[in-house]
Amino acid sequence: MPEIYHTIIGMPSSGKTTFLAAFWHLLNAGELKSTLELETLKGDSSYLDRIVEMWRRCKRVLRTSIAEENDIVMYLKDQAGQRSFALSFRDLSGEAFKNQFATRTCTPEFVEHVNSDGGILLFMTADRPHQAVSILDAGVDLVGGPDNFADATEWTHDCVSEQAKLVDLLRGMQQQPYDIKLRKLAIVISAWDVAANDEVTPDSWLRAEMPFLWQFLVTNPQSFSLKVYGVSAQGGDVSENADNAEVRTALLKKIPSERIVVQHGGDVSSDLSRPVLWLSEQG
Repeated sequence: MPEIYHTIIGMPSSGKTTFLAAFWHLLNAGELKSTLELETLKGDSSYLDRIVEMWRRCKRVLRTSIAEENDIVMYLKDQAGQRSFALSFRDLSGEAFKNQFATRTCTPEFVEHVNSDGGILLFMTADRPHQAVSILDAGVDLVGGPDNFADATEWTHDCVSEQAKLVDLLRGMQQQPYDIKLRKLAIVISAWDVAANDEVTPDSWLRAEMPFLWQFLVTNPQSFSLKVYGVSAQGGDVSENADNAEVRTALLKKIPSERIVVQHGGDVSSDLSRPVLWLSEQG
């Protein structure tokens, strides 16, 4: 059985852990027909059981810290093509990618994962603004000179926009010590229920909200083969507050797997395995 290691990238709170919880539920619950079937699991399932229980109860899934990173391998079968492969969920912590950007270093293990056969799952969320603040928006008086900068906030790596950090991570994969090759890149826009309407597709959202990232990807077809998915792993806002009580109550009444929404182009389903399956296809 070929082992395919998909690299998961995303800043903190971009939806990676919630996606994994919903994916684990979909594979095990048998509530809906899925393209992928779980054959066996390598690693400790207690972490998966903990996050999936929160997901089923419509609670916010706690994001993964560096200390909690798990090396979990799912052995899966493609029911349509009767192909088997192994899917490894590694490097889930968003803090790890923030540190990689800030320190300009990464671990040899991360390079090995990226260089192995498989693709990249790149996570971002529709539930926060992504456009960086310009000098004009900030109201900085350039004419007045340096004296007007006295009250300015000291620059840190957190001031860099998310899309610039993601471009930096992907740009690094185009040079040594990474293998120079074409990689499949599945972009997952989480909290898709916030952005979804009849006029917005995942591709158009990415072009509008992440123009720098979009331009980088479309001008580097030799490095990245791209598909964009809008994913609402919970189906709606599950914040526990009085204003949101009606939404949570409605979601809890649904079959958990039916809360999932996955959109690619104009096609909408509840099959969360679609981006993973595309990454795992040959060619």
